[in-house]
Amino acid sequence: MPVPGTCSFAGWEVLGDSGVRWGVVPLGVKVAGVGYLDNHQTEPDIKVANTCEAVVKGKDEQLEAAVAELLKEIK
Repeated sequence: MPVPGTCSFAGWEVLGDSGVRWGVVPLGVKVAGVGYLDNHQTEPDIKVANTCEAVVKGKDEQLEAAVAELLKEIK
């Protein structure tokens, strides 16, 4: 459930004659006192593990938990 992020952005290039495509990372996000945000892990406030059975059925338990939590705030 934790999400190690990259927080970098790729610029995609294509060779005109062959269709070969490649990505180059020209930009990353840097925070003063922290450095680049690559590989800094984000911990969710509410941890919900999607089960294999639910995923196969197209159900997203993490999204459902997030929506339920947001609905609590507006009631």
